[in-house]
Amino acid sequence: MPSLLTDAMPLTPSWWDIAARIMLTVIAAGLIGLDRERGGHAAGFRTTILVALAACIAMVQANLLLSTYGKTLSFFTQMDVLRFPLGVLTGVGFIGGGAILRRGDMMTGVTTAATLWFMTVVGLCFGGGQVVTGTVATVVCLHRAVATETPGQLAALRTQGDTRRLWLELQYSRPVSCAGLC
Repeated sequence: MPSLLTDAMPLTPSWWDIAARIMLTVIAAGLIGLDRERGGHAAGFRTTILVALAACIAMVQANLLLSTYGKTLSFFTQMDVLRFPLGVLTGVGFIGGGAILRRGDMMTGVTTAATLWFMTVVGLCFGGGQVVTGTVATVVCLHRAVATETPGQLAALRTQGDTRRLWLELQYSRPVSCAGLC
């Protein structure tokens, strides 16, 4: 039974499908990377794009190899094409583990590691043609990033080199619930 999630995932993607997957990955990773860079965190714009793009390309490659999946009479082995993106996910988890540092009682880099791993998953979603899943994950991540900011962090004139940015300040007297918005 066709659905919105499976219609966007052709087994043999065209070049236009592949280009759309790559562009959506770059847009999603760029938005999350800009949010991290705005806060002065590691794994900003370029890093999130590179991680997500690598995962997307790995998943596109796995999709292209699906047509060769299986065992022919001339071979005695069977290829498991999903090991490739799984290896990318595991490798990024290892890199993220290296980003976590412990200094006494303080741990740093946990959010950076989580961001790298999350961007890998988003890249795999878009690369596999799961556009709705990747988009929803990106929106939820951006919502989480904005919702956890303090008003002081949202309203700051920050100078980075010769560039000045003014961030919007949200003021409210009581907690805001997003239950009515979802």
